[in-house]
Amino acid sequence: MCDNVIKGISITIYTLALLTLFSLNFTSPVKGYINQMPLPISIVGTLELAIIAFLSILAARDLILYFVIERKLGIEWYPLVISLYFVIILTQNLITQYGLEFNNAVISIIYLATALAWIIFGFGRRYVFIRRFGLAMSILSVAKLFIIDLAFLTQGYRILSYFVFGIVLLAISFVYQYFNKKLENLCEVMPDDKKSTN
Repeated sequence: MCDNVIKGISITIYTLALLTLFSLNFTSPVKGYINQMPLPISIVGTLELAIIAFLSILAARDLILYFVIERKLGIEWYPLVISLYFVIILTQNLITQYGLEFNNAVISIIYLATALAWIIFGFGRRYVFIRRFGLAMSILSVAKLFIIDLAFLTQGYRILSYFVFGIVLLAISFVYQYFNKKLENLCEVMPDDKKSTN
């Protein structure tokens, strides 16, 4: 039952499911008004969005797993694409459902937190690609802060944003250096034959 026609139909269904779930945010009748609704309705709407996002992540997971196995991509792609898709869904929900602008500093903080998580995960699993992606994401977040976010903030929020971003960037730098030194020390005491396997 696992011939190419079935695989093609399966990929098509997954893709249509992802596009449908992704487009639900843009066609929602309460788009942009969830935070203005009464608290019980706002909670139910948020739970509904969480369920839709969870279903779309499950569909994305199976689709990405297919490409990782069939196309023999590195296993690093699997957690990276899933978490990147989650960040995109979260950004889409914050913008379309909660009325946040893309220039909101909350979105930049989410991107920086994601970058920090990718760096920690990359060091924990020794995935160089994910670590580099985390560094690139942190650079893009800082660029977004300076180019887009600060132009729309008042003076007090600018100062607060500088402090928050400074603390997060220091944390990213500390984590990266800490794990990098730990990895170097591990490689120094490891015999040469085991270094080649890592």
